[in-house]
Amino acid sequence: SDWLRPGFWADHLHPDDRDAAVAARRAALRTRQDHEIDYRMVGATGAVAWLRDIASISVEPSGELRLRGLIVDVTAQKRTERALRRATDELERAQQLAQIRSFAHDVTTGIVEGAPTGPSSFDEFMRHVHPADASHLRAYLESTFASDASEFCAEFRYLPQDGTIRHLAAVGHVVRD
Repeated sequence: SDWLRPGFWADHLHPDDRDAAVAARRAALRTRQDHEIDYRMVGATGAVAWLRDIASISVEPSGELRLRGLIVDVTAQKRTERALRRATDELERAQQLAQIRSFAHDVTTGIVEGAPTGPSSFDEFMRHVHPADASHLRAYLESTFASDASEFCAEFRYLPQDGTIRHLAAVGHVVRD
């Protein structure tokens, strides 16, 4: 098989991935570390496929290094990851243009995720709410989360670190597990 021919693997690596993939494999062999490498290969027809090389390295009684593993076609996964990155980038651009933010707040842990420059917890978020609005907003949100309500809408003043006062409208959908 062509795969067993010395140099076949490196010769068929995508030019943009060749140096890094060869260097990663050499480092793994040198340090005798198992490895997992993603790279593209160019087939005989010119088609490009993303592959994941999962290998373990063993030392034979003769001292020779033996590379054993498998290669998995991850082309579909890479396409999906790329489409997700593009959609995420488009969403971020749209939110910037519309001057909105999206986030997820886990009420059981208090963790806030998704707001790239915003607070990382509900308590941190509440520290930035204008003092005149804070107790009312906290009570409203806590009662909303404790009830069967599926949506909420609140207007309040927010004090970001730059010292300005922002008038915000928070509109959300409550998701329960």
